[in-house]
Formats: sequence, structure tokens, C-alpha cells
Amino acid sequence: MKLILALYLALLLAPLTALHAAEVRVFFETHCFDCHDSETKKGNLDLTALKPDFGDAETFARWVNVHDRIASGEMPPKKEPRPRPHEGRHAWLPRPYLCGRTQA
Repeated sequence: MKLILALYLALLLAPLTALHAAEVRVFFETHCFDCHDSETKKGNLDLTALKPDFGDAETFARWVNVHDRIASGEMPPKKEPRPRPHEGRHAWLPRPYLCGRTQA
């Protein structure tokens, strides 16, 4: 099951374009880095240092945890500014997969 999840996430994140990578960065800067940077590290999590190395099992597991917390609405915390509707809870995932389509 973990292998399937790893492959699925790798496929989802593979088509990141430079533009989308910039949008992802803005999402994390807006909603995550105030609490999860190298100085604050709430929950012992520094997202500024977490690289998208999905071949590493420990790093992959951390990204799965980040995804799950954003997808569930647990993060960002309710007392913090919430993502706007167009940002959505999956704004940092590649757009083609959000629409159920792959790029041609």
C-alpha cells in the first residue's frame, strides 16, 4: 500500500511547472512558513528545509503528513487566515490532477 501511495504522489507532483512551483511557494509562504520555518519550527517541522525528495522514505512520509493535514483542513489552524476558496485545500497539487485530467 505504501508503494502505491508513493507512486501516486510522485505522479501527482511530477508535472510541476516553474509557474506552478511559484504558486506552491506562495501558498506555503502565505499559510505555513510563519509557524513552520527554520526559526519557529512548530511541531518540529521546518517546511523551508523540507525538500521534494520523494525517493527518500522519511521525506516522503513527512510530505504525506503535510498533505493530509492541509487536505483535512487541520492546517492552517482555524485561528490563522484560511486559504481563499480558489486556493483550496489542494492548491499546492498540480492543476491537471485536480481536474481529473493529465496534460496532453
